[in-house]
Amino acid sequence: MKAILAGIYSFLMVFGATLVSFAAEEAKKEGGGGGYDSTAYVWIALIVIIVIYGIYDSFFKPVD
Repeated sequence: MKAILAGIYSFLMVFGATLVSFAAEEAKKEGGGGGYDSTAYVWIALIVIIVIYGIYDSFFKPVD
């Protein structure tokens, strides 16, 4: 069950990052935005995930 959930989470993360990148590319084509906005969003999302997991691991995970 954990492997299935990990697979689903991984798929959603890759899918979400791809959607953000494509949305930023479309905005750039229409004259808005530009630069490395999509890359910044992907990195920010990864950092947020790492921080959330660290908080969960430190405070909410049961100690064996």
